Amino acid sequence: MKNLRLCLCGLLLLPLTVRAATQYEILSFNLLAPSGGFTNSFAYGLNESGQVVGTGQYGVGPFSPFLYDNGIVTPLSPGSGFDEATAINNGGSIVGNIGFDASSYAGGGSWTPLGSLGSTSFVYDVNASGFAVGEAFDEGPGNFRAVSYSNGIATDLGTLGGSASVARAVNTAGQIVGNADLAGDVFCHAFIYQGGAMSSLGTLLGEDACSFAYGINAAGQVVGWSDTSDGAFRAFLWDADGGMVDLGSLTGHEFSEARDINNLGQVVGGALSYSSDEAAILFDEGVWWNLQDLVVNMEEQGFSALRTAYRINDAGQIIGIGLDHDLNTVGFLLNPVPEPSTGILAALGLAGILLCRRVNF
Repeated sequence: MKNLRLCLCGLLLLPLTVRAATQYEILSFNLLAPSGGFTNSFAYGLNESGQVVGTGQYGVGPFSPFLYDNGIVTPLSPGSGFDEATAINNGGSIVGNIGFDASSYAGGGSWTPLGSLGSTSFVYDVNASGFAVGEAFDEGPGNFRAVSYSNGIATDLGTLGGSASVARAVNTAGQIVGNADLAGDVFCHAFIYQGGAMSSLGTLLGEDACSFAYGINAAGQVVGWSDTSDGAFRAFLWDADGGMVDLGSLTGHEFSEARDINNLGQVVGGALSYSSDEAAILFDEGVWWNLQDLVVNMEEQGFSALRTAYRINDAGQIIGIGLDHDLNTVGFLLNPVPEPSTGILAALGLAGILLCRRVNF
């Protein structure tokens, strides 16, 4: 009977090595910032090396862009209003919005405008080649238009027949995603821009509905949110083969949005309930996880809640925003916790099975 129990224990331990929720350690950019720390901060950009960019505020003063690298937060000047660094590529090139100008970081606290359509411009992402995307105000139609930035020139990417559009992300192949108005400006659809043409990705509800795209990976998989038939909006995953798929939402939350997808197919974003409960979420292997439940040191870093996740890299690092106990906004970085217990469980499971076989033979 004792040997039978060992066999059963070994068999039961093996599945635990196959699938378990990843746990994370969290870093607060409010606490890491020099000169006493930020009052409020936002983390917007993340690369494969774990470098993070965003914006932070000292006291009640203006917001200034920052870079996080290997445990150190470095202000990138200026700080005249709400200045922000929004993206960083794997080569360390940084883009952001300084005043009302889409800009690239030139070093030494200096920023260089990326271009415009004659007025206000913003930038949201940059790929490995330094090709950046965002939106710029065009005085002609009197609306913001999706643009790409290259060599100091902003190029209007057009719309889906309406007046306005915005580009949110670009991958290594130069595929761009965002959302654009349809003719009549009542509805807007998520789009993909490639080969010099903008194409609608549709919605989960049909033509007369809205969808937004926020992220795209190297394989061309796109994520965002779409209106649905039950009156909510939910996260979607789109690819060229399967079209747009409803990813559902976190249990107890009717609404969801996907903000980014890495090359492993992991998706991050946010969930919202009718009671206004917000949660930063991770979609991994068909399951939505509340990231707050997976963090091992929330209290030590001063967090009361995690609200939205913006980016995830292939190492599984995640950035986003949360709240401290004074309800200040806090940019965060989640680092996956190594799981030595997985190997131990596997060894115990195999040992039990081998012992069982040895007794039986």
